[in-house]
Amino acid sequence: ILGPGYGTLILALTLVGWTPFARMMRGQAMEINTRDYIRAAEVLGCRMPFTIFRHIIPNAVRPVTAMAFLRFGDKLIAAGALSFLGLGVQPPGSDWGAMLADGRAYMERHPLLVLAPGLAIFITALSVTVIGQRLEIVARPRRRRLASLPGGPPGRDARA
Repeated sequence: ILGPGYGTLILALTLVGWTPFARMMRGQAMEINTRDYIRAAEVLGCRMPFTIFRHIIPNAVRPVTAMAFLRFGDKLIAAGALSFLGLGVQPPGSDWGAMLADGRAYMERHPLLVLAPGLAIFITALSVTVIGQRLEIVARPRRRRLASLPGGPPGRDARA
């Protein structure tokens, strides 16, 4: 409807992909809202906006950020596919999917014209996904990470 271009590409990917982030943020907020420090803030008389911006959002952002890194590869491949089909970036602009489409006619004589943008998409998606996995490990609650370490949490007495 809007025609090809950067704005249309970003709008299409955003309209299709925002719901998992909303579900994750809602789930995180509901889980954080049951914690003791939220109850303590309520008992101390903190207003709800203060509690939301001081406690809930900062604690929910980390897992959502890790999810964004993990989903980046999907969005990069989808953007490349749309550009390959001619629905993304137009010729004055540059996109890996458009480069794949342009190199398709010369693939037998010069395979690097297709191989280079394809590998660039793959390596970028893979490296951002690995970063996202590392962030997801960091985003896990401390108790679970410590319990998974050999010997259990530090400071635990061996006699107990």
